[in-house]
Amino acid sequence: MAKIGQIERKKNKLVNVIPLNTPYTVMISPTDFCNLNCIFCEYHSPDAKFFKEQNNMSFSLFKMIIDQLLEFPDKVKLLTLDDYGEPTLNKELPKMIAYAKEKDVAERIMLVTNGTLLNPQLNKAIVEAGLDEIKISVEAIDERKFQKITSFKINMDRFISNIRDLYENKNNLYVFIKTVDIALEGKVDEQRFYSIFNPISDSMDIEHIIPHSTHPEEIQLQTMGIPTFSDTTISGKKAKDKSICPHLMYYLAITPSGDVYPCSNGKRSRYFLGNVEKEELTKIWKSPYLRKLRIANIIGERKNVGKCLECQFLRYTIDDDLEEDREEMLKKFL
Repeated sequence: MAKIGQIERKKNKLVNVIPLNTPYTVMISPTDFCNLNCIFCEYHSPDAKFFKEQNNMSFSLFKMIIDQLLEFPDKVKLLTLDDYGEPTLNKELPKMIAYAKEKDVAERIMLVTNGTLLNPQLNKAIVEAGLDEIKISVEAIDERKFQKITSFKINMDRFISNIRDLYENKNNLYVFIKTVDIALEGKVDEQRFYSIFNPISDSMDIEHIIPHSTHPEEIQLQTMGIPTFSDTTISGKKAKDKSICPHLMYYLAITPSGDVYPCSNGKRSRYFLGNVEKEELTKIWKSPYLRKLRIANIIGERKNVGKCLECQFLRYTIDDDLEEDREEMLKKFL
């Protein structure tokens, strides 16, 4: 019986552990390419002009990144393989997982995928590589709605069969399956989603669709059923404006070309920190520029700098409210 809801994990109180010598989370994007065209994904939104270049990450570059992560004094808590592209489009993916696992670079390695390219051969490869967790986004539960949302024609029976094959042969892999509320039409669809995927997952959830940003062009998304404002977070809790983003304190995101940003919304933020082929990650993590961004974030100037002004991740996807810790956090960086 699958658990219902987001995966809850014990977290350290951020003010007690910063400044971190090692990032807690590192996101590596194996590819910029995606085989779907989801109406609710900002990759395909009118505001997505920041996705000008599309690349596949080479294994040699991935290997370099993992080797650099080993230079940090502690193990990364989470290495996640995702971003705006579909990771399974990179044929080197199982090899990448296996190398990261062999080097014991992270406590957990997670893959985020739309699941459309899963098949018994790929399933076997990623399980044998040692993947710890997979998060599968189900864009709809019937073929008509799936094509309407993604512009992709899918064989739903085969799609479900491939996920079942993965689950039945998963060994220690944790399988999390999610969808979004606009993909379902009422309680009947909700129950159908649960009945289909409950037997073939460890946990599952229906996420609330959230606004991408405050950019004026986002208004165009209203015609596609995407809100530009919501009172609800992605997990269904009451949304709240917050001024301190925790991502800047514990996160690094790396693109397929090796560019490094301080958050998963990096390409939009334009906060380019460096490139792993020119500067090592340990130096980037301790750089004066990143320290400056963290201080601006703590003192409440985050929204006055660059594209953080438009970012809605803090309101809709992050529960942590660090306001009461502002003064203590600032002391840690001064």
